[in-house]
Amino acid sequence: MEKSLDSHLDDLMSEHGVIGVMCCDKQGLALEGTGRPKVLYKMLPDVENCINLLIKSEGDVTVAVHKVPS
Repeated sequence: MEKSLDSHLDDLMSEHGVIGVMCCDKQGLALEGTGRPKVLYKMLPDVENCINLLIKSEGDVTVAVHKVPS
């Protein structure tokens, strides 16, 4: 059985150092966010200068994970 999006986000948020997760569709519309998504929204325009923002696209979904500096 497939896990719900909320369950996946909870799993990501439980990882060490993760403070926010955001999922968007292929048009950039937010599907879900947890933690501190406002921080993610502020960082996206300046993503090339952000070393603590991990972004991965697969299919029609893009996931951004914000981690504290290690």
